[in-house]
Amino acid sequence: MLDTAERYRHVAGAVYQVHQGPVYLVALGPDYEGKAQDWSFRHLSRPENAQADSALTRHLPAIARQMGVHDIFVPSPVKSNTVVTRPSELRSKIAFGEREGWPVTVWRGVEADAIILKPGETTAISVGGCEYITVLHEPSSTLGVAHGSRSSLIDEGRLLGRPPRRYESVVVSLLAAMGISMERAHEARVTIFFPIPAKRFEHSWDHPEFGARNENRSRFLYESYGEAVVPGWKNEETRRRGRIDLGEVAVAQFAQMGVPENAIDIVKAPERNWADTRGSQAHLRNLVLIRYS
Repeated sequence: MLDTAERYRHVAGAVYQVHQGPVYLVALGPDYEGKAQDWSFRHLSRPENAQADSALTRHLPAIARQMGVHDIFVPSPVKSNTVVTRPSELRSKIAFGEREGWPVTVWRGVEADAIILKPGETTAISVGGCEYITVLHEPSSTLGVAHGSRSSLIDEGRLLGRPPRRYESVVVSLLAAMGISMERAHEARVTIFFPIPAKRFEHSWDHPEFGARNENRSRFLYESYGEAVVPGWKNEETRRRGRIDLGEVAVAQFAQMGVPENAIDIVKAPERNWADTRGSQAHLRNLVLIRYS
């Protein structure tokens, strides 16, 4: 199902051909052209940022040229709010690249965890350990792309006794926005990219401030989705470390919504040149672009 895309083999970084061809994903770690880059889209949040020097203004035109794209739609997922948007709703225009000979327009202005693309559209995100989820629905010619943080997948407020949000998870909100009901869930094809390894994603029950909250979260996940999402549950020592496998959380949620498990793939994060918030490059972000051809 996944293979290096011959069409984009010349693009620097890891390139994946997804769902046998219509989807291409380009992943770039912080080490790029011999320097540490911060690909964070916070450096491209307003139109005036187009004139500022950043990794994105320096390098994105060349990357977009290699991919053959000019418009890139980038919602902001910082609130992990499970909201789903569409390209037509992103109206803040950040244009640059004229001097490089390849004009690029980054469209922003919406806080959302996910976006639904039609053929010919491209989205991007800067990630640091959060997974990136694609849902292809060929009958409607749509591709859902979602940011899968801990708070996007788990309703943290509910665990603190607050009223539940409308959708427990971005998985549920994305399928609803795409019109994929339980009866049609067998039509979906899902790939979960680059979840942070569970051994690096610990939430200790012995933490002086958040220990009780971490234990509550672990027990909720175990009771809701089973041992696969909290690795080491049967061992007292590892259970108290509060490990969470976000990839398996998403798998379990898609399965509960009716997506066959044989239609769900997980792609592990690169072992080298990939930043996450629990590592030595926690202050940097990776760049992921997805084109729906």
